[in-house]
Amino acid sequence: MGVVRVVRRVAVLAVAAGVLLPAGVAVAGVPAAGAGPAAAARPDRPTGLSVTLSDGTGQVRPDSEVTYRATLTNTGPKTTVRLLLSVPGYAVIRAAREARVTGLGAVWTVTVAPGGRVTRTARVRVGAVPAGQERVIGLLGVYTGTVTAAAVPLIRTADSDAIPGVAGGTAAAAGPATSRGGGGLSGWAVAGIAVGVVMTLVVAVSLVARRTVWRRSQTSPDARPLR
Repeated sequence: MGVVRVVRRVAVLAVAAGVLLPAGVAVAGVPAAGAGPAAAARPDRPTGLSVTLSDGTGQVRPDSEVTYRATLTNTGPKTTVRLLLSVPGYAVIRAAREARVTGLGAVWTVTVAPGGRVTRTARVRVGAVPAGQERVIGLLGVYTGTVTAAAVPLIRTADSDAIPGVAGGTAAAAGPATSRGGGGLSGWAVAGIAVGVVMTLVVAVSLVARRTVWRRSQTSPDARPLR
């Protein structure tokens, strides 16, 4: 009975994964909550965009300055989007040419031609880093509409720098985040992979259960040869 219950529970998890996972997908270049299969490009969701963010270093010391460089590349049609650079609360954006600095960060409105590329820079002062912080992380999001605290970016990336003298990992730089129309993994594709893994576990547990039952049948008094 214990094995049967395990099989049933795993099957329930498989169904739950197929239903719930797409709503929680939050991966750069993959539609977020409630996303279905990748669809054709819509005017409000341009495709062919990729973005990178770097400050050219792997370590940042407290009470120092860094310059973030945001690069947006377009392999799709001409489009206008907004870039938002966000920094930790202990950092201050000192200068960001052509940007509007708000409580959320530095916001640029950029138009990029087919096959074009635009670059924006921002000078940031990093202050005293609070205890417990292991990295200084800058975030860059690409938005198709008005940038607000509740707005969801089309794509996003980050630059992560280690703080010298603080234990806990090394610097990690994100690769370019991209927006896709017909390519890439959609939320349902990720869910399909998850369901496939869970169903494989179901089959494995089932085989183990059958083998256990067979062994018990071979060792039972009824299965012993007559003398």
